Amino acid sequence: MLTPQFTASQTDAAVVLVIKTPYVKATDVEFVIDKCEFRLHIHPYFLRLTFPCEVVENGKESAKYDVGKGEITVSLPKAVPGEHFPDLDLLTKLLMPRATAAGIPSVAHLQQLAAPLDDATMAESTDSEGKLEGDEIGEEEDEEFDWEMPQELPQPDILTGIKYGFNNAYSGFAAHVAELGRDIIDIDNIDASTPASRREERIAKENLKFDEDYYMSDYMHDEEIRRLIKFKPTFWATLKRVQQAKGKEAENESSTLTPLLTNDWLTFTQQENSDLISLPHRKHLLDPTSTKHLYLGLIDILFTFAYDHRTTEADPTAESAWTLAKLSPTLACFETFATLEEVLVACTRRALAYPLYRHYALMVRVWEDVSVLLKLGKCAVMKALLGVRRTLRGDEACFVFDRLYVEDYCLWVQSDGCHEKVCKGLGSEVNHFEGLKGKVGWDLVGLEALAKEIGDGEEDEEAEEAQMLA
Repeated sequence: MLTPQFTASQTDAAVVLVIKTPYVKATDVEFVIDKCEFRLHIHPYFLRLTFPCEVVENGKESAKYDVGKGEITVSLPKAVPGEHFPDLDLLTKLLMPRATAAGIPSVAHLQQLAAPLDDATMAESTDSEGKLEGDEIGEEEDEEFDWEMPQELPQPDILTGIKYGFNNAYSGFAAHVAELGRDIIDIDNIDASTPASRREERIAKENLKFDEDYYMSDYMHDEEIRRLIKFKPTFWATLKRVQQAKGKEAENESSTLTPLLTNDWLTFTQQENSDLISLPHRKHLLDPTSTKHLYLGLIDILFTFAYDHRTTEADPTAESAWTLAKLSPTLACFETFATLEEVLVACTRRALAYPLYRHYALMVRVWEDVSVLLKLGKCAVMKALLGVRRTLRGDEACFVFDRLYVEDYCLWVQSDGCHEKVCKGLGSEVNHFEGLKGKVGWDLVGLEALAKEIGDGEEDEEAEEAQMLA
């Protein structure tokens, strides 16, 4: 049986499915509504979906077949009219069987992380200069973390060997990974490494790679970089529109549907829907103590996406796969983070040591991009992850990083184990982090002052030469 392409949307009264089933006999269609589950069969297609809330058979259900488009449009009445069905655009989640549709087993609160996120940081405003607006969308009862409180790094299990990958779930791939990613991976002997040794090796290689002359040159000759800093990704305007729509929705309490559902950028494209459907239907058994590490690793991958998205102006190049993998401490060094500061510092260091553009002001802008994506919630995060996955899978050296990390992140973000409110709160935490420039381990302020002094000297010499020739 084939799983057909489909999309899901909703009105106040019903869930609406558009299912692509070309070249079939419409008279052969069979569908079953069983509380939260919907099943459709029409040879050679079979579709089973699990919704977050119940749908019912009450005589108002309908199915229409458009022969020209090869599409069946199914309307499923809601058991409670006006009830909002969350995550209908996360198609992989809908495809999960009923037993696992709730996703990962619920994650316990981390005992050592008692301090809640600061709700006051959610009230930042957006102005004409591009400052971010932190008015968050939606309210949930979710986990609360202190992102600055360190946890112990996971230690390797002597009996099962060195672990790495998403949730430290993989082992035995070291030789294969090292061969494929030899120009990207910065760990010499993966099978003999520990989280602590990987971090030491990463920092040492970044220190060797950081080029003071290169940094000063980019600081002095930054015309192209300044243009990239001014570039506005589509999702910036999307955040502003969503927040404006939320304000209007608050004034009109009769509206029950979130503005996210009608926003163009946050609607998955046909390609993205295909990518979602093609994801494996796999669940993760997560150690409750690993949840914070997963959120921080997610920030890492979003940073590489945001850097490539901005520096290519949303038009990926042949070098994008290398950029995505090399700038990510998670992918290139199998890094595991315990605090927000660690991930911010590590990503910034790599972006100042390896890529074409090495400019701190550009890094600040990229982190603002990450903040915007997180504030837009799981749909925006999924769009970014799908973009990363598509790029990595298209590269013969980088596809292995999708297998070890990104594919599993795509599944986890769609699950109930990844919480919308935590993602949005992290967006504010990232945007409010201070003092990053002084924590990267290199004297950026001194280098910039020296570069400015050299630049002023060159300008004086040019002025003198011009005066002599006058």
